[in-house]
Amino acid sequence: MFIVTGKLSDKSIMKTGVSEKGIWKIMTFLIEKTRKRKPIKIPFTAKGKLADKINDIAIGEKITIRFFIEGKKYNDKYFTDCVAIEIDKFVSKPKYQVSFGEQVYNEQTCEFVKDNNLFNNNNQYEKEL
Repeated sequence: MFIVTGKLSDKSIMKTGVSEKGIWKIMTFLIEKTRKRKPIKIPFTAKGKLADKINDIAIGEKITIRFFIEGKKYNDKYFTDCVAIEIDKFVSKPKYQVSFGEQVYNEQTCEFVKDNNLFNNNNQYEKEL
């Protein structure tokens, strides 16, 4: 299993059908990453409930995909496919988090202000020492 995080850049129309096992759904989509400062696009395939999930995610959102690589032989040629097995919207962690007792503060709940007197040479605490 492999894991990759990138921005959803394109997705195809969902294909559906009926087989002996029931209704099937499949969708292909692209994510964009940067590698050595160059953008690269990686195609993936989502099947079943994951096709519904990727259909609900807006283009431009950052997502994390767990996938495996599948190889198939067709007309004496081999083709590979990256098949998604788990898709999550990327949620960034707070940059700052401070707790006092049971209260937790981060950059969304309060405003952090730079204390200009902290590194001032005229600090009164240094004078007392």
